[in-house]
Amino acid sequence: MNDRGKLGNFLEEVIHWRWDEFCRAEKDAKFTGLEATVLSLVRTCSDAKLGAIKLSIDRVDGKIETPVKVEYPKVWFVYPEAQTVADLEAGEPAPQLEPGTSLPAVLEHDPGDIPEEEPVSAATMSLRETLEKMADTPRNVVPLILKKKKEVEEMLREDINYRVDQAPLVKSVISANLMHLAIEKNNFEAITEIFDRIDGKLVETIRILGDDIFIPQYALVAPAGSVKNKEGVYMLESREIADQWKQKFKKD
Repeated sequence: MNDRGKLGNFLEEVIHWRWDEFCRAEKDAKFTGLEATVLSLVRTCSDAKLGAIKLSIDRVDGKIETPVKVEYPKVWFVYPEAQTVADLEAGEPAPQLEPGTSLPAVLEHDPGDIPEEEPVSAATMSLRETLEKMADTPRNVVPLILKKKKEVEEMLREDINYRVDQAPLVKSVISANLMHLAIEKNNFEAITEIFDRIDGKLVETIRILGDDIFIPQYALVAPAGSVKNKEGVYMLESREIADQWKQKFKKD
């Protein structure tokens, strides 16, 4: 069972109609107010209104998910007095905080739920599939579909019961109007919509609580694995503390 709702379910049905079927339905009084609203949305899409096109794709395919990458500040021990580094073979234990050293207050801050990284949805539904296929066809397909759509409307204007051959589908008309806005009108939002629908949205990086954290330690010998920074001071990343910190943020 999908969660599109009454309007979304009817829209999903309508996009598979032929354009002449849609035109006849617009004139048919048997449709309810809700259904007439969907038909009005499709008509607005056919008039190349980008907002209506985006709404239609969202209601049928779902909104585009944004992949999120969460970055946490690194925690470093800094050894300003150290002149040498302990021998790696000596099996030095992981560095610990010296007695009396307190963690910066930022480490005790709990920002609440942190969004986990989410992949872009791989689900492909009818409107998006139509758009992808149309994007792979020669560019003259778009004006041909729009031209045929107008011809169908002109024929039905004279005779609503006229038998139409080779009428485009509603989903083709919607997709063609989006492509038309991007290709012929150079509409930036339409171009962005096509990029997002076909390639997915760009990854958004969320950095939690800002800059890396540096904790001074005053041992004369830096632990094994320490490296010098550009000022010539030994530093060692404390991955253990950083991991504990991440777990604190991820808890419910």
